[in-house]
Amino acid sequence: MKQLIVCAALLPLLLAFVLQFMLMEERYAAVTRSEGAARSAAERAAYEGGFSAENEARLRSEIASAFHISADRVEMELDRRPGEAGGTIYYAIRIPTGKILAVPRLFGVSPRENEGVFEIRGAVQNLLYWREVEAEPEGAEDER
Repeated sequence: MKQLIVCAALLPLLLAFVLQFMLMEERYAAVTRSEGAARSAAERAAYEGGFSAENEARLRSEIASAFHISADRVEMELDRRPGEAGGTIYYAIRIPTGKILAVPRLFGVSPRENEGVFEIRGAVQNLLYWREVEAEPEGAEDER
């Protein structure tokens, strides 16, 4: 009888660790997918001279689908202005990740304390100028 009581007491605790592992694996996949989407969008922005509205919308929807949240909850600070050639294009993205602990009540954590935010920051060099130079026909420099 003692063994049954001990097993009944340990089962929820062991289940909490399994649920936490599953939550962390899901979160890791979403973070990896979001970082990849941010790098792809930054590369497109480098060749466009800044983040376009289409590029932002695509990035926002990819991140929202990775984290299973609505697109308007993703906060973005994107460099939209075309800078000078060789300039730097900055971006910062904040994503609410939701639950940190799978079973917060078991550890005495309130739902408000169980919220997290993942942030992606980066910069790329503006390659718009080099793309234009490569597109010029031969002999165009002589005409200048």
